[in-house]
Amino acid sequence: MAVLLHHERRRIPWIGRTTIARRSRIPTFFQAWSTPLPASPWKWPLIRFKTATLTALGFQRNGVWGEETASQKIEHLGLMFGALAASPKGPVKGFGVPLSQLSFGLLVFPGVWDWYLQWRERRRGFYTTWEEDMLSVLLNLVRAETGWLWQHPELVRNVKSIPGLISEAEIAAAERDWHAACDTCFKHASHRSKEIQRVRADHVCARGGQPACRIPQDHG
Repeated sequence: MAVLLHHERRRIPWIGRTTIARRSRIPTFFQAWSTPLPASPWKWPLIRFKTATLTALGFQRNGVWGEETASQKIEHLGLMFGALAASPKGPVKGFGVPLSQLSFGLLVFPGVWDWYLQWRERRRGFYTTWEEDMLSVLLNLVRAETGWLWQHPELVRNVKSIPGLISEAEIAAAERDWHAACDTCFKHASHRSKEIQRVRADHVCARGGQPACRIPQDHG
């Protein structure tokens, strides 16, 4: 399944690519070696949780993903993990997070999402419904009681501080109260989603064919 991007072949041997990745030159995370994430995205506990016919005993779930929806969510998260891991010195200009530190626990920290949203803006100069969909995924993951991340506080064990993204203090706070960290992330994602909706103009990106919003010069 993995098709390596030539310019990232040496840096990230596990990066694959999809139609969007090929078009935008954004790497997609599909296979990982020596990371806390399973090699196949279809084996990710999150995907199993959201696609299973019956909810696992002891857990709660709001809605089920069909194959098409699950594929879309895998693409969303794959692009995000790929951007985080890509070298900041390469064409992708990612963050350079070590492969060993990639885990779903990262997704509870608002700084990770802010970096990714700004990274996408820098690449295109505007936001599309793609970013809104990404934030919708996050809201679903950290939602109280039914969110997959909300129900897995053990994920914080795989998180280490990353200068510029996650501080030791944030990790310590999440270890003390994981649900509070999820609630903070939920409020942050809700706020960011409203901001993107507010600046989004009703026009279609000529290159991608997606409803898009151009970012004003003065973000105010």
